[in-house]
Amino acid sequence: IYSQRIFELLKSWDDKPEVTLDLENLYKILDVPPTHKKDFAQFRLRVLEKAYKDIHKHTSLKYEWEQIKKGRAVCGIKF
Repeated sequence: IYSQRIFELLKSWDDKPEVTLDLENLYKILDVPPTHKKDFAQFRLRVLEKAYKDIHKHTSLKYEWEQIKKGRAVCGIKF
């Protein structure tokens, strides 16, 4: 589910070289349950990395993502 939604988001941003979203906006866009919001490591594994593998495996779209940190906490994602 998340892979498809992230793919749709990335395709809608085709004209932009990079897009940065804070975590709260990304959670809202993807409709992430509260269990994944509490632990970024779980969100990264089950949503971001899974979607990355699925999209690269099944489509021709190639992208990179990185965490944006404020101190030690992750506050956003850059695609």
